[in-house]
Amino acid sequence: KARPDVDGEIDASEYLDSDKVLDAKLDAVVSLIRQSHQFVAYTGAGISTSAGIGDYASKASNSIVMRETSVNRLKAIPTLS
Repeated sequence: KARPDVDGEIDASEYLDSDKVLDAKLDAVVSLIRQSHQFVAYTGAGISTSAGIGDYASKASNSIVMRETSVNRLKAIPTLS
């Protein structure tokens, strides 16, 4: 059960695609991106944690949310995750 505090059945299973299926999906995404003029990637929380970005819900004082940054976002470099 995904959340014991919530009534009902919420399936929290995770599934991984085979390499062949993942390659086909990536080819489709790449094709769409190449055809677009602009795009936004709307992702879930797992993509940030796998890229090494701290959990936003962390109560730790050194949480990424609590730190100010002076990074120039126009010079951002993509992070593989």
